Amino acid sequence: MSDFNEMKNIWDQAKSEQVGQAMDTDLLIQKAKSAKNESKNDHIMTILILSATVAVLSFFFLKIAPVKESLSLIAATLMIGSLLVRIIVEAVSLSKAMKLAFTENVQQLIHNMNAYYKLRVRIHGNLTYIIIALYMIGFYMLMPEFNLYLSEGMMWYINTSFPIIAVVLFFVIRKGVRKELKTLQQFSSMDKELKFDN
Repeated sequence: MSDFNEMKNIWDQAKSEQVGQAMDTDLLIQKAKSAKNESKNDHIMTILILSATVAVLSFFFLKIAPVKESLSLIAATLMIGSLLVRIIVEAVSLSKAMKLAFTENVQQLIHNMNAYYKLRVRIHGNLTYIIIALYMIGFYMLMPEFNLYLSEGMMWYINTSFPIIAVVLFFVIRKGVRKELKTLQQFSSMDKELKFDN
């Protein structure tokens, strides 16, 4: 985020300078590249974490506790399927981030960054909520079969700890979403200023 703040300061400084003086586009592009690399690393980390989760869940459902009931099979499919959809979405987003073109044209640079962050906002909208809902529905659909094999104490533990973990994850995800939304708003304001100035 500090990279974006530096970009914004360069932008504001360039706007306040006399007409005819050139904006430091090299520095602005350098900061945009840094923001792109940070985003790329975030996508890669998310993909790795989700892939590890899919691997653990698959191993669990295939080897440790193979589910037998139809409802449980649907549940396992919902859980793993929702994570696979998110992995695909993150991979597509990573691909789009890698294609961001950094040209000498500052207006195009800001426009491209703005378009990329708008894509991320759409991803963080209904799609994320649907994926989380499907995962949670799948988890609770497993409970009838788990209830056949697990003690009452273990069922109580699972049903108590899952909502707590879900709430913690919600706040972690929300923090990342807010960070991206703040960046989008900043790029959007710069994009609007460029359109207004022309």
